[in-house]
Amino acid sequence: MKRAAIIVLICVLALSSCGAARKTADDYLFAEAGGVLYKYNLSTFVCSPLCDDPLCSHDTPSCKYNEVGESLFAYEGNIIFFRGKECVSYDPKNASDHTLFTAKGEVFSPTVFEDHLFFNTLSYDFSPGAEHSARVDLFRYDFGKSDPIQLNDEELYDIQDIISCNKEKVIWNDTGLGRIYTTDTDYNSREESNEEYYGMFSGGKAYKMRVASVSPVSFDLISQKDEKPVIKGFAAVHCFDNAIVAVYNSDFPEIVGRAPDGMGGYDEVKYNLSNDIYVFDPDGGNKRLLCTIPEGLYISSIANVPTLISGDVFGIQLIDYSVNASGIIESSAVSPTVAIVDLSTGELRITEGK
Repeated sequence: MKRAAIIVLICVLALSSCGAARKTADDYLFAEAGGVLYKYNLSTFVCSPLCDDPLCSHDTPSCKYNEVGESLFAYEGNIIFFRGKECVSYDPKNASDHTLFTAKGEVFSPTVFEDHLFFNTLSYDFSPGAEHSARVDLFRYDFGKSDPIQLNDEELYDIQDIISCNKEKVIWNDTGLGRIYTTDTDYNSREESNEEYYGMFSGGKAYKMRVASVSPVSFDLISQKDEKPVIKGFAAVHCFDNAIVAVYNSDFPEIVGRAPDGMGGYDEVKYNLSNDIYVFDPDGGNKRLLCTIPEGLYISSIANVPTLISGDVFGIQLIDYSVNASGIIESSAVSPTVAIVDLSTGELRITEGK
């Protein structure tokens, strides 16, 4: 079996302004791959499962860190995640965790901003007198406090996603009604809005993405200042506080295998991305090559997981897939292997171990 990486075209949206305020762990990066939560040592560049039980396979529900990495956050050196309804804080230095609180329902769309964790819960009431069988509530947990605070007075019927936030304003998307509105962090002073929000920030400047082409998909980065593109035609981007990193589509896509087309035949699957990583100044100028991912490795996403960022160091996730002797793609999965890049120097290291 030939090992390579999935050829899914990556349209990675940069993290919102909420991400810029997150505090990061210094000694490790963290990410999930195949349901297993991994830690990446920034001194040795070795990756290993977060679970240190030598008898655990890590890929079944019996592992306490299995399937918890969908929403990972870093806060004051610890990693925050949900294990079912439990909100857990993991201390990488002591290799221990403790429960911060237990949510009252199934958790959706958690977001960390400064000292706050916002999240939705979905709960059910099938009693005969219940007006609705499903109910959504919105909560904010303040780190260092004992219990989450329920923010909504009236019943919600759909998940409320955070688009962007700062100290004065939170921008919400009502996923059911498709409405954009703003509140303060206490969920008061609600105002409906039809504005387009610029939820990506670098060097104090605000940006948004706009589709530039559809085959292959590419984007332009639009400045809030004059609504003009400052970076054009990229496939993936991330805005850091002091720089912008982008990946482009390749002029020569690589055919890496074939996949069933649903009609008894097969389609060629192409890897469209270039492995060159470019960096720009916060205003979108001064484009230069930061590093190049080695041949044979394929990019999945760049810095789209908050716990894959620590200061100027960030992780680029890769995706493995298997191709049989006939060139048919049989399986694909996010790889435990991560490319770790130093934003200030361009130094690139590929992690080892599993």
